Amino acid sequence: MTTPQRRHPFEMFAATYVEDWTESALCAQVDRDFCFPERGENGHDHPYRQIRRVCGECPVRQQCAKRAYDGAEKFGYWAGVNAGAGSHADVMAKWAAIAGEQVA
Repeated sequence: MTTPQRRHPFEMFAATYVEDWTESALCAQVDRDFCFPERGENGHDHPYRQIRRVCGECPVRQQCAKRAYDGAEKFGYWAGVNAGAGSHADVMAKWAAIAGEQVA
């Protein structure tokens, strides 16, 4: 069984296309590992509050949440939400709410 690779939001588009909104993302201005901490890092060893603040001020947070929701992301912080925190259904619901999507 292979372990899924961690992906930076911009890397996944490199092979196919880059969405216009990614150029305006505030996370594009920080170290790529900022939004993708190693497993086991938590609030004591990783600045998750800083991620949430950066994402909260990001002008493309809604687009980011939609991308995470559409891609059912499992790793990293997307739109200020930790993809690995809580149940996947709860994480998906948070992204849907941020993106303005209706969830059944």
